[in-house]
Amino acid sequence: MALDRVADAAGRLAARRPGWIVLVTLLLTAGSIAALIAVPAPPPMDALETDTEVVRAEERIREKLPPTGYAVPFLVSASADVRGGAASRAVFDEVLAREAAVRRDPEVAPFLYHYQSPLLQMQVSSVWSIADSLKAFMDNETPLTYSLGWHPATGGPGATYRGATDAEWQDALGRLIGYTLDDGMQPFKRSFAEDLERRDGVWHARSIMSQTFLHHERFFAAYARDPADATTTTPFYEDLLFHIQDRVRAETPRTTWTGVGIGIQHELEKEVAESGRLVIGSFAVIGVLLYLTLRNGRDWAVAFLSLPIVVLWMLGSARLLGIPENQFTAMLPVLILALGVDFAIHGVRRYREERAEHAPRSALRRSIGLLGPALLLAAATTATAFLSNAFSDVDALTAWGLKGGLAIVGALWVCGVFTPALRHLWDRRRIARGRMDDAPNPSVTARRLDEGTFLGRLATASARRPVFVLAIVALVTIPATVMAVQIESDFRADDFFDPDSGLMQGIRRIQEDYPDEGEPAVILVEGDVSSPQVLAALDHTLSGLRDAGYSAETGYSLPRIVRTFMSNPEVNGGGFPDRDGDHIPDTANDVRKLLDRALTHGVYVRVDLPEGPHAEVVPGVPAPEPFQPDYPDHFRALAYAKEMVRDLVHPDGAGGYDATLAYVGIPNTDDFTFVRQARDDIALHGAALWALEGTVLDSVTVTGEPYKRLAMVDAVTDSLKVSITLSVVLCFLIVLTVLRDLTQAAVTLVPVLVLVSWLYGFMVLFGYSLNLVTATIAAMAIGVGVDYSIHLTERFREERRAGRTPEAAVRRAMDSSGVALFGSAATTTLGFLVLLFAPMPLFATFGLITAAMASASFLAAATILPPLLVLVSRRRERSVPPVIAGETA
Repeated sequence: MALDRVADAAGRLAARRPGWIVLVTLLLTAGSIAALIAVPAPPPMDALETDTEVVRAEERIREKLPPTGYAVPFLVSASADVRGGAASRAVFDEVLAREAAVRRDPEVAPFLYHYQSPLLQMQVSSVWSIADSLKAFMDNETPLTYSLGWHPATGGPGATYRGATDAEWQDALGRLIGYTLDDGMQPFKRSFAEDLERRDGVWHARSIMSQTFLHHERFFAAYARDPADATTTTPFYEDLLFHIQDRVRAETPRTTWTGVGIGIQHELEKEVAESGRLVIGSFAVIGVLLYLTLRNGRDWAVAFLSLPIVVLWMLGSARLLGIPENQFTAMLPVLILALGVDFAIHGVRRYREERAEHAPRSALRRSIGLLGPALLLAAATTATAFLSNAFSDVDALTAWGLKGGLAIVGALWVCGVFTPALRHLWDRRRIARGRMDDAPNPSVTARRLDEGTFLGRLATASARRPVFVLAIVALVTIPATVMAVQIESDFRADDFFDPDSGLMQGIRRIQEDYPDEGEPAVILVEGDVSSPQVLAALDHTLSGLRDAGYSAETGYSLPRIVRTFMSNPEVNGGGFPDRDGDHIPDTANDVRKLLDRALTHGVYVRVDLPEGPHAEVVPGVPAPEPFQPDYPDHFRALAYAKEMVRDLVHPDGAGGYDATLAYVGIPNTDDFTFVRQARDDIALHGAALWALEGTVLDSVTVTGEPYKRLAMVDAVTDSLKVSITLSVVLCFLIVLTVLRDLTQAAVTLVPVLVLVSWLYGFMVLFGYSLNLVTATIAAMAIGVGVDYSIHLTERFREERRAGRTPEAAVRRAMDSSGVALFGSAATTTLGFLVLLFAPMPLFATFGLITAAMASASFLAAATILPPLLVLVSRRRERSVPPVIAGETA
């Protein structure tokens, strides 16, 4: 057998040159350390990135339609003793004071973005809330002062924000809350928590929202991460966000400010670092358990030394190959420690076993030569299980698979060759010093092989009643399989972040107070977006979605900009032909001319004035050249600044326009069933828009964060199916090629398939879902399960070749390899349980499920494989025809 020859050659080489084996290993370790120090780390990877159209569409948006502004939201709630809660005058006054402090802050001021509000038809000053809107309304700074009848010229009260009585203040607030657009939306009401109500003449709400607007390009350019700083994934711009948060929280006796989504990278990196420190604790636990398993200081020292070497080889080779880091590959070291323990225990125990009957040099050659086939086969199948993830569309899983595969290859050499070679050199040194002789040295392990162990007796008992044992296994496995196939994919923020962190508190608050707002999905429309057909179809899509209950931004869309322009020709320099009266120019050429004007001057609206004395222009409303208004009965107000138009439509450089965006709020984005339903609803109401693909449009794509996550979840689900299939098929082919026995190859994989069913059935039973972490465990389970099965099968075959009966061979295999596997499983299980103390739920989940996987791997191999091996052996013995007297055998 090829593996036997390879292993025997490795054993002979190690026996002749053990010093060279150790030296080469240490030199490669030093090289790995040097690579980690000298080679710059590749840019960190976004764990959500997938090679899908959703992500590619986002990349095109960043290229063609980068946003001008960046919003930093805060939820403001009131102390319990404030009547009216966040909707009270006292809270509004405090909000205005804190927002003014942010505007004055010299660190923040250079990055503030003053933008034009289509709703207020005025320029707002960078830090804004419903309190600012109310003040602008009452102080005659917006055309709404006239439109909603507050201005004295319209017969309104005309009281200013500071001068109004409490009753007038409540009246003004009620007018804004009740303001309704022609599409039925009440935009100012959306600034309050969903519990907004009026009781006893006073408005009450749990919270309001305040937003700080930063200039996107200036902000991210100034706070870009230094490319030379490869030690952190936290962008420097988050420092400014924390500074803003500190400013708004200062001197707030009546209010509590909760940032929403502030410091995601900072929190992620902090929790990864804190969880990563538990790897040291896990390493320590593994070390203690390794000693309890080996019960020999020299064996322990050699095996323990091999573990960090394997991890260093993995990290160094990944750095040289440019494999990027992410929060999921950060968990690989503890996994590789656990897998390395298995190889190290087998390597040391087999050397000790051979040393009981042979001199050190012969023991080294035999231990590598006899254990080598099993280790080679285990390494090949485990590496295959890891590498099956390399075909995933999720970049994080690809990196995980590649680094894991590299680690297993390194573990094969370090634990399978270096460890026994170093142990051999230690024995030779002791012989040279006269502390031991060169003769065979029976050990505790050897004596126990003769006396038997509990595991050996257990295997013998199960082998005597194989049908009964397998029937019990089937009774457990069938319902587990039924549950396993029902596992659902999911991606929740609380799977990744400490539930007590400020980040999660902000996310929970906005979900509780604003459940209907949802997260924005983005419809990217590419092609000739100046076509009247496209504009009408897009407007129909958004209107249909609003009627269906979605928070579709009909007010800020390309069709609305065009229709606003066409509805106010006298303040926009004239209109264009519109024979069907839909307020969209009749030709694409006229639409392009309209957009050219809008990108140069913005889009204005006419605001009619009441009869009598009045100012021609409302204070605060700019009226730049060339459209200076001078009308006796109306003035114009800027509805859409040119920057806002530029954020929505992209010039193609040849006189046309080739891309636009539309936004749709998707509520309940934690529920992917709802997210998928929303995607179907968008397609349903946008059927006319999608029908234009291939004619005037190149493509219509739904993207945005909810669908980026959905694409990742779908990719993870697909990857799980692919990785399980590839792992099982390739592992079976590898085992079959090596064993050259179809039946034994199939028997070896049965416990592995049962293990996967048990594992995912356990996850469904205890409420776990499929995500990036739990998806990787399937391939790991196959790799570890095959590893355990191979060690037992190979030892069983070895004992059968020595002439033992099937029952005796099973007992001997469990007494030797089974004990090593039990020690490996116990060490892995308890080592991973340390991660339960990680603040990051991702690490805690990984630790718990991987610990369950390690225990279940041993349980499956120890309970299922022995009776199967005995059944197959008995059947073959019965199938051999007896020799009849007088015949030649």
